[in-house]
Formats: sequence, structure tokens, C-alpha cells
Amino acid sequence: MNFQDGDYFSDSIYREKANPDLQSIKARLNLDQNDLTIRDASSDLIFAEFEGIIKKPIIESTVDSDIANIYIEAQANSYFGGAVKIHTGDTQDWNIKFSEDLPLDLNCSGSDNDFHLNFLNSRLQKLTLETENTTIYLKIGSNEPYVQVFVTGEDSKLRLRVPEKTGIKIACDDAEYFLRLGFDETDDGEFINENYETAEKKIDLEVDDRLLTFSLDYY
Repeated sequence: MNFQDGDYFSDSIYREKANPDLQSIKARLNLDQNDLTIRDASSDLIFAEFEGIIKKPIIESTVDSDIANIYIEAQANSYFGGAVKIHTGDTQDWNIKFSEDLPLDLNCSGSDNDFHLNFLNSRLQKLTLETENTTIYLKIGSNEPYVQVFVTGEDSKLRLRVPEKTGIKIACDDAEYFLRLGFDETDDGEFINENYETAEKKIDLEVDDRLLTFSLDYY
């Protein structure tokens, strides 16, 4: 398991070293109501710190051919079998870094979360967010030429930031918003920015119409 931790009030750390035989990562995170922060990439395959979680999450790691499969699932934050609820004052965050060298396919699910996802230094290829009542900050870098993003979730809020010259195609019902941003509507009812056809870096985004708010800006 490679867990490193102290007493019940200490942070828990999980890490796996890089494996030169691997070609990509497929990660599935079931966060329940815990918050998630991804701010950087790692020289490890995965480096994860779980703050204020009394009961460690379940972690399964397998290799299928040259793909690393990582599954992390939250458990109830209880002490002594749930008899006493402990409040340490820390936010119940998962702070995770994935490999800086391997393409990443990431799926995150949860409700009542705060997701701070900065993939500036990661090789994100595919991201699926299945949320409810979640605030999502998502920054996508330019390390991969093509990125797919799927966001679903009732009453969630999404703020998306992308590199300035990125080509963007969006599948979403909110035509008025994207037309105001200068997007063109395609024959398929999707929206593309003026860079999409010629851009070297492209992002395809599918957004659930149940989102409470959505905003897009460039950096």
C-alpha cells in the first residue's frame, strides 16, 4: 500500500514510484464529500496526501499491459467504528499529484465538493467529472495536443481556464453565452472558437446543462 502516516490526527501520504515500463495512467477517484486539490505534477507515478481524513481511503493499484490503473475511494470519516465523530479543524482534502511524464485519463466523482484542478504541468488527455453541488476550478495546460473534458452534475459551478491560442469545441445547450464569447455554432449544434480548425492544441468539452454556472477564460 505504501502508506506513510502517524497517529489519527496526522496527514496520511500514499506514493508509488515511477515505472519506466508504463505508458499511461487511468485513475478513478470516488471522493464522496471530500475536496480535491491537484496543483502540480510529480516525478512519482502518484503522490497523494490525505489531510484530516480519520479513515484512510481504499486504494487499489494494478497494471494492465502498460497502463497503470489507480482507484481511490473515500471511506466514512469515523473514529472507533463511528462511535465518535472527530473534528480536527483541518479541511478534509485530497491533495494529489500524478506523473509529469505519463498521459493521464482521470475520472472524479463526488458531491458537495470543492475541486481545484490545475493541470498546467500534467499530461492530461481525458477528464471526466461527475459531480453534484460542487465548485470546480479547472486549468488545462498545453502538454498534450488534444484533451477531452466531460462535466456532469446538478447545481455545480465550473470555471475553466485554457491557454490563449487553444482551439475549443464545446457541446452545451447555452448557445447565448458562447455566441457572446465569439464562438461559431456548427451544423452539429456544437460551438467552436475561431482557433479551433487551425490550432495545434485542441480541447473538446461536453458540459451538462444542469450546471448552475459556467465560465471560460484564457491565460
